[in-house]
Amino acid sequence: MDWPHSNPKGFANWFTQQGGEVYNRQKQAVFKAQNDGLYESVDDVPMFRVKTPLQGAIQLLKRHRDMMFESRSDDKPISIIIATLAAKSYNLEGDLASALYAILFSMDRHIEDRDGIAWVQNPTDPLENFADKWEAHPVLEKTFYEWLEQARDDFEAIAGATSGTSLPQDLGDRLGAGYSTAVREAVDPELLGKSLPSNMPFDVRPVPEIVRDAPHKKPASWAKHPTVVGEVKIVEALVGKSRWRSAKFRSGDASLPKNCNLRFRAKTSVPKPYSVFWQTLNTGPEAAAKGPEGLRGGIDTVRTEAGGLIRKESTSYTGSHSIECFIVKDGYLVARSGEFVVNIA
Repeated sequence: MDWPHSNPKGFANWFTQQGGEVYNRQKQAVFKAQNDGLYESVDDVPMFRVKTPLQGAIQLLKRHRDMMFESRSDDKPISIIIATLAAKSYNLEGDLASALYAILFSMDRHIEDRDGIAWVQNPTDPLENFADKWEAHPVLEKTFYEWLEQARDDFEAIAGATSGTSLPQDLGDRLGAGYSTAVREAVDPELLGKSLPSNMPFDVRPVPEIVRDAPHKKPASWAKHPTVVGEVKIVEALVGKSRWRSAKFRSGDASLPKNCNLRFRAKTSVPKPYSVFWQTLNTGPEAAAKGPEGLRGGIDTVRTEAGGLIRKESTSYTGSHSIECFIVKDGYLVARSGEFVVNIA
């Protein structure tokens, strides 16, 4: 791990705290697995011997960056920025796949805008900006986002790996030589012998009960089409704010801040003509306090772009909410996307 030069010990302590109970469990596992009596207690186990999903994810992301910028190393995102944003995005996921998901689709939200200057704050020194060179060298900010988008695409492409044993081979096939070794170094050895979930968490997450069973949620009133069966899926969700660069997010992702703009894009296999309907559901006390205006749950048609397949919303109320797209043809329901969950803090 690369620590900042200003306060390496403080940063190391902060980084360890980001691992929370996952770090403590891994540390205990190392202590119990020792067969040479090197450590007398769990506290004696040094940090470098503990391998958490956070550390593994950072190791893979840095390897991905090195390969991507092999011919232009001066422009590559620096390690301390990747490590800091990853640690801030980590939500104590217990496996590598989940940690990668949380980090890749959240890390740019921790880049602040301070009077037009991109700021990646040193968590141990509020006055230090790890991205201080971006203002004088805009190419560095550009290449960071270029790398982040490519990493999202590449790691999502291998999200179908079904076991820890096959994961290195999948990474190597997709992303080039050196990845098999990198992933074996990044993953806890015990994980390599176990199966990972066949549905890795890049897919849509389960719908929470408060959304699924909301009493003010209007049911779809259309009958199913007797012959036509199609699909519709929300394929992209973006969150943005004044002076923010829009960021992708997924259903059930970590909470978004309030007062942001949202943009959803759906894609359907149903042949035209058809009608597009959207259902926006709000829950929670803040929305309820606004009455019917806040506690939305109806189904409506709002044609904005792409024949209605793009919907714009905003993050107004704290809580778990959802949006769903319906495709209606000849008065019959032929496709529905399922609830896309949006959490707001």
